[in-house]
Amino acid sequence: MIRSRKLLLLFVLQLFVAVLAYGQTAPAVIYACVNNSSGTIHIISAAASCASNEIKLQWNTVGPAGPAGPQGPAGPQGPAGPTSIFGLTVSLAGTGAGTVGSFDKSIKCGGVDTDCTEAYPTGTSVILNATASSGSTFTGWSGDCSGTGTCILTLSGTRTVTAQFDLTTGGGGGPCPGGAQQVQHSNGLGQFFSDCTALSTYNLTQAGDAAAAWIQVNGGSINGPAVCLVGPDVIQVFVASNGHSTASWAYGGPLTSIGHAAETIGPAICPEQPDPIWN
Repeated sequence: MIRSRKLLLLFVLQLFVAVLAYGQTAPAVIYACVNNSSGTIHIISAAASCASNEIKLQWNTVGPAGPAGPQGPAGPQGPAGPTSIFGLTVSLAGTGAGTVGSFDKSIKCGGVDTDCTEAYPTGTSVILNATASSGSTFTGWSGDCSGTGTCILTLSGTRTVTAQFDLTTGGGGGPCPGGAQQVQHSNGLGQFFSDCTALSTYNLTQAGDAAAAWIQVNGGSINGPAVCLVGPDVIQVFVASNGHSTASWAYGGPLTSIGHAAETIGPAICPEQPDPIWN
């Protein structure tokens, strides 16, 4: 009995050593001869035969695949993608001369050290002002702006703007068509702006000029045209905000609302004054 156990132990040890000897190159099935008396073992090929005092054994070197392990924790969040950037290009045209500058001073097109292009993150509001040189008149915008007032753009794509400057004609000597002088407007909230538009003109361009004048003093950005309700009436307004105060100028809707202006703490955009007080 003791001898049988010793032989079994020796067989197991020899088998273990033999398998280790195959290492990573062992075939899927291993064949071996085991001596009936001594229990010694030696590996053979599949086609080989054992001696008369040996028995031939075989076994698989690879067992079935084990179950999948638990899912690991989620990896760290990747970095944010790049912000979309869009270009703004300003060009000058006409028989006269002048310059175009942005409120943030990134663009100064015309004159010394001219810079007519700039890249901005998407959603940026850019304010452009055109200034005619002596003997010239700014006659209007083309491209992504129009009219003769301040050009206000929101960068949601590539933008191009052209400022037209023509030589002054007529005897008035002013910068407006026919040599007329510019008209000064009040935005109703303590700031002023000048252009070639007659007083009491309430439209999107004039409301935008009023907002630009407010921003030049109070800082902030243009929030763009919006609509609000004053009682049952739908009013078109132009809105500017600096994170503390919000200002708005009504330019469309019932006649009783055109020309109203408001400046409030917080996000309110609807003018409440009963009388027209701007432009």
